[in-house]
Amino acid sequence: MRKYLLAALLFAAAMPCVADQQKSIADVYREANQFLRKKDYKDAETAYTRAIEMNQSYETFFYGRAEARFGRRDWDGVLADTAKALALNPKSPKAYKALCLRGEVFAEKKDFKSALGEFGRAIAMKPGSAEAYAGLADVYSKKDYSGNRRIQKALANYTEAIRLDSAEDRYYVLRSKAYFAESLYKESIADYDQAIRLNPRNDDAFAGRGVSRFVLSDYRAALGDFRRAIEINPGLKTILENFIEQAERMTS
Repeated sequence: MRKYLLAALLFAAAMPCVADQQKSIADVYREANQFLRKKDYKDAETAYTRAIEMNQSYETFFYGRAEARFGRRDWDGVLADTAKALALNPKSPKAYKALCLRGEVFAEKKDFKSALGEFGRAIAMKPGSAEAYAGLADVYSKKDYSGNRRIQKALANYTEAIRLDSAEDRYYVLRSKAYFAESLYKESIADYDQAIRLNPRNDDAFAGRGVSRFVLSDYRAALGDFRRAIEINPGLKTILENFIEQAERMTS
């Protein structure tokens, strides 16, 4: 009897330590997520690493660190963390996102075959993933990609991404750029219009629409777009100043 009582007391004494450890992991993970939302990728990576050191069985910790490492352009680190996360739980709701992240990394490394493969796996896992279709389109639209009909394939996949998620302004901007590459300037402007309707502070959309209007010799409208883009993002001034100077000469 005394033996069992002693064992019970020892177990009870250990319980607060377990609870404290679990709370500590939760706090560290929460902190890591906060850093990631603020785009403080260095501190986010450090915090996720601390969480992993405390418990290596949670795939979400590896997913989080992979995103932080992506922000720091640590491509090999992203591939290692996503591989570990997928090995821990291949059926995780975040698994298709890990595949998309891997696709982006391979595209950055110019390994386009592997990139297309990862996005294809993501679509097979989640056929309704607009993110995966947009990722495929991004690969096809790369200037270094040498496949046949690359822009047409990019347009088709951006269109599917928009069909799946018509509220995402970024997809319209990306398809606009593909239209521009095909000299389809009116279609490009129409997509920029929709992106701006969805997000009136999309500086990329204003800048891109301005360039399309400039090519069509609508210099006054282009100037308005360039100025609005710079108002939203002053960092665009250097990029757009040559267009602005030429448009001002044409309208003076």
